[in-house]
Amino acid sequence: MKDPTNTENISIVIRHVNNGHATEDLLTLATSEKLDARSLTNKLIEAIEKDGLTTDQILSQCYDGASVMSGKRGRVQKLMSDAAKGPIPYFHCFSHQLH
Repeated sequence: MKDPTNTENISIVIRHVNNGHATEDLLTLATSEKLDARSLTNKLIEAIEKDGLTTDQILSQCYDGASVMSGKRGRVQKLMSDAAKGPIPYFHCFSHQLH
């Protein structure tokens, strides 16, 4: 979502298991001037690595239905799998599904 300065704001949330319980934590609020798949993927990887994690620890990915995020060819979903050097299943965000 763009703010009044016309900058795109990106919330990056991770879900992990902690003592047997699924937990979601806000990793960071990032900004991006570009909204292409490569720029967004780089922002995600940067945030993950800054927190001491690596892409090979990702078990799945979840985004809204925007084609730049969920497309199977050259989109964030594919680029994240490439960065992890293996397939990472994609799930459509439940909060963004139309009923």
